[in-house]
Amino acid sequence: MAVLKTVSAQWERLEVSLSRTDLLDLNSVSGPFPCLRILAIDVTQQLPPDFVLNPHLYTRSLAPALVALRLPSSFNVYPFRAEAASSRLTTLELGFKNSADAVGVFDTFPHLRNLVLHVSYGYPPPSSVTLTVAAHLHCLILDGSVEFIPYVTLPALEHLATHLWDVEGAHAIVSMVERSQCPLHRLTLHHPVLSPPIWSALLPVLETVPVLDLINAADADFEDDPPPNVFFPPDTPLPRLQMLIIVTDELEESSYAQFLRVLEARPALRRARLHLGPVPAYSSPSDTLFAPQIPSDVVAGLARLTAQGMHITVHAPTHSWPAGSANDVDGDYNVFDLDEPLPFFDW
Repeated sequence: MAVLKTVSAQWERLEVSLSRTDLLDLNSVSGPFPCLRILAIDVTQQLPPDFVLNPHLYTRSLAPALVALRLPSSFNVYPFRAEAASSRLTTLELGFKNSADAVGVFDTFPHLRNLVLHVSYGYPPPSSVTLTVAAHLHCLILDGSVEFIPYVTLPALEHLATHLWDVEGAHAIVSMVERSQCPLHRLTLHHPVLSPPIWSALLPVLETVPVLDLINAADADFEDDPPPNVFFPPDTPLPRLQMLIIVTDELEESSYAQFLRVLEARPALRRARLHLGPVPAYSSPSDTLFAPQIPSDVVAGLARLTAQGMHITVHAPTHSWPAGSANDVDGDYNVFDLDEPLPFFDW
């Protein structure tokens, strides 16, 4: 920590996960930070209730080059001070207690391109919502439900990531996309419930989006005991879908065959990826003992689709297909959650 503090004028990209003691030490650095462009801080222990992050780290007078700021909600930076780095900041990750407060970030940082929100709880928006237009936002990642979406119009949105649990959430997504008239290119659904009513409500978006990520999907008909690896509802061709990414933390051999059936029903797909089991950072020795191999008939089917021009990769804790293929992620390293990479933008 002593060495880190002495070179604070040279910080350009600082991503750290610290103990409470080290964070309090780091928080004492007064700046200025002329080179600081990217700041991401996490803390591994509970902070004092009166802790406030040193505003010198993110105000435009002392950190004039800052473009990306990623902080947990416990840092007490909201509402931001008037001299916050509004002129340059394009990427923000922060936690809020409710969706209405979160909308205020656009007043402070009008040029946001990437916004990652952790909302503790939500509530139904009032009957007459004042819509905030965020003209520059390209990527919105919601850790939580979709209560934030009815408050905003996002005409430039290209990537939306959110949880999806009910029909009301599906209607909120469709309504936002329709009123925004945005060029949505990628939809990422975390723990989506794959019931027919939900997917039917979401179809106006599913039928137009080129890239779809399904992260740990479940079937609503089996909420008490969900069957493993329910990837995709039947009879949904999605003719414009070009890339499908399926991530599941289950380790079931049947997942491979189900993945193959999904691809065979959609020959127009250009790229497909299956990630089976926990990511390496969270895996344990038991994961390697029980990770199933890909059955030979599934390998033959994947090879057949590959020969027809589809690019396919499959990754499990112990192996990959094709052998030696990299388990790449579309994004950058995220100090907060290795499962959820940063949006891929050149800052």
